[in-house]
Amino acid sequence: MDELGERPAARKAELTKQCKASGIPTPRTHSSRGVQLDVGQPVEVTAQ
Repeated sequence: MDELGERPAARKAELTKQCKASGIPTPRTHSSRGVQLDVGQPVEVTAQ
């Protein structure tokens, strides 16, 4: 049972390390053609 949590956690750590080293990859879509997708900055959350 422990392996069910360990394998995804290891993969998440690997992906996090890759994103911090080289940035977040450009999103890809398979259902929309002819549109260029850009990566923006995270939305800043303000307390209301």
